[in-house]
Amino acid sequence: MKSEMKRREIDALVVSDTYNMAHLTGYTANAGYVPQALVVSLEEEPTFIPRRQEAPAAIHQTFMDRSKIVGYREAHSSVIRTWMATTR
Repeated sequence: MKSEMKRREIDALVVSDTYNMAHLTGYTANAGYVPQALVVSLEEEPTFIPRRQEAPAAIHQTFMDRSKIVGYREAHSSVIRTWMATTR
């Protein structure tokens, strides 16, 4: 994926589709009803942003370092949902 991003001169990519995130991370929890995202950068390892209560499951299901799984508080879901809607 990063080689294709480099070829297309894309520095960072935000993935918000549940199926694409599952393919890229191995995280298979059915959380498509809440906002979550995977941020892929050319410079760093990907960062996964699920709800805080789902972060422990993501730590166990993914290949990712736990420092790259950043859970957000439920109170912030409307802010994240708005941000994701404006970036599609």
